[in-house]
Amino acid sequence: MITIHTRNFSLVRDALDTSKMDIQLDNRETVGGLLQKVRVMNRQKLNGLPIRVAVNKTYVEESFVLKDQDEVALIPPVSGG
Repeated sequence: MITIHTRNFSLVRDALDTSKMDIQLDNRETVGGLLQKVRVMNRQKLNGLPIRVAVNKTYVEESFVLKDQDEVALIPPVSGG
């Protein structure tokens, strides 16, 4: 098992009602697997929402394999006015 630390931004933070989480994952879990687990936490608000992911401040694809103690930023589309 590994532990990763998420930083949740904007709509993700609102849907999960927290800006940070520690999540336990299986060894060799991918970003895609993490996103599936996060979406289950609030299917109504997160299913279908595109989420960009940065691991240790670098944007990565869903196939990226996570390591213990990685910091993962979950970033939805940004809107403004």
